Amino acid sequence: MGLSTTNTNGYAIGESDGNCFLAARIYAQKYPNRSHPDVRSLQNLKERFERTGSVSYEKKSRTPTVLNEENQLAISLAVVENPQVTVRVLSNDLNIKKSAISKCLQKNKFHPYHVQLHQELLENDFERRIHFCQWVHNVVAENEDFFKFVLLPTNVRSTGMGL
Repeated sequence: MGLSTTNTNGYAIGESDGNCFLAARIYAQKYPNRSHPDVRSLQNLKERFERTGSVSYEKKSRTPTVLNEENQLAISLAVVENPQVTVRVLSNDLNIKKSAISKCLQKNKFHPYHVQLHQELLENDFERRIHFCQWVHNVVAENEDFFKFVLLPTNVRSTGMGL
């Protein structure tokens, strides 16, 4: 095979004439106190060397997503049409990368958040609040120490279902 190279860990596939099983065994014999690479790692190293002429990892190259006006318009229209739509759903529907959609939304001043309504005011809420305040006023008039006996938790969170 003519492959005689050694990577930084010191195993020589060339000594085994390109046989990765034999190279793994040779490495284990030469360096018994080190962790040994498995056969698949050596095969990958050999294939990388044959493909590129180097044992160094190849830099990943990707084509950047071009956000043309048509894509930007499609994204903006989809969000205006349905403000609750997620970036993942847009990505699947429009076949555009999620990161490109996020950049487009930021560029157009759209902010990713979900409006979550927990409470709403009803027509009779004002009357009920007035009634409650009057009740508290009467109770405190009868017993000034009333609030000393009321337990109020410190970690109360308001939700749509009450406390």
